[in-house]
This record gives sequence, C-alpha cells and structure tokens, in this order.
Amino acid sequence: MPHEATLQRPKYGLGTYGGTEPTMISWRRNVKCRVNTASMNEINEFDKRDQRVTNRITFGPINPLLKIGDQILVTVDKTDGDITGNIYRIESVSDKSAGTGRLYVAMAELENNNYGNAYEAD
Repeated sequence: MPHEATLQRPKYGLGTYGGTEPTMISWRRNVKCRVNTASMNEINEFDKRDQRVTNRITFGPINPLLKIGDQILVTVDKTDGDITGNIYRIESVSDKSAGTGRLYVAMAELENNNYGNAYEAD
C-alpha cells in the first residue's frame, strides 16, 4: 500500500461555552492504506443518502476498526501526487472481502488539503 496514515477518533469534552466539543485523538499510527478518488457512481450513491464523499480509502489485510466520524491523517505518500498531511473524515466502512476480513474500504470526505504545506502529527 502506497500510503501510511494516523487514525484519529473524536473525544468529546466541555467546550468554552458549556457545550461539548470534539478533540481528535490519534489512536493508531503507521496504518498502511491506499487513498483513491471516489468514482462518480460512488459519489452519486452516497449523495442519495445526503452524504458527501470524495475518496475511497482501502486497507488490508487488517481491519482498521474505523467508525463513522473518525479521521485519517495521511503521514506518508509514496506516490507521485503528494497528499501527505491531508485529513479525510470517514462516512462509511465496509468489509469488501466476502467475509474473509482481508480487504476493508472506507468512504471519506477530504476535510483539508495540505498540498505543499508542512503538518504535525500528534
């Protein structure tokens, strides 16, 4: 897999005005994955459910244990297009390996594009 990522999960705490505010906590590092642009069919399918997706992120052969609302911070990109520092918010996760647990796909929306910018991992 050409990318490595840090998986982040929201932790909710008391906000400045008394409400709850999420803080993203890194809970798993150096997870191998492949980030691709979502196909038009995938984008349209999620749009029918009022969900916005921009990317398909593939994991294997381990289960990334992602939940809807988690984030993926790309920390290594071994391809020509540098997406290091990009953050993707998870909209859907599914086992695409016919139940064998060897291939997982997350559909996600690009939260920010840090192309050419430095980033800091927690």
